[in-house]
Amino acid sequence: MRLRNASVANPPSSTDTRGQGCHLIRTTEQLITAETVKWTAETYDDLGFHDNATNTDRITIPANVSRVLLSGACNFGDDEVAAGTVDRNYMEKNGTSFSPQINDWQVDVGSDVGVHEPTYNFNQVLDVVAGDYFTCVCITSLIAGKFLDVDRSYFSCIVIRN
Repeated sequence: MRLRNASVANPPSSTDTRGQGCHLIRTTEQLITAETVKWTAETYDDLGFHDNATNTDRITIPANVSRVLLSGACNFGDDEVAAGTVDRNYMEKNGTSFSPQINDWQVDVGSDVGVHEPTYNFNQVLDVVAGDYFTCVCITSLIAGKFLDVDRSYFSCIVIRN
């Protein structure tokens, strides 16, 4: 049996963006009360989703992308936990929270002070158009605020359809 190289007969399009994306992190802590997370570095950014100089809180959808998987995590270290505080995070699309694709997590850590390290995760597949932008918002009921953990907080985007 002779096999053909399908890529010769059907070469990939130069606009095929599937599998590309970005992964954003913080290199320093950010004090959170009710904040949009400002991402300070990119582990990778294949298509210019993120700009470290302007709108550092955003993942902006480039051309030739119509569906993405957005995911992220916001973690407050165990030294940032206080009994009875309520923490929440969610994504915003184009500056507003959105439904039904809102990911709003609320956890009362109760008496787990010094033990519980709350990590609030979100994952969502979304249809998008060029220019849409997404942000990650964290809120805590602790009046003094909490510091977002550098090692376990991220925001990422993977293209799953052109």
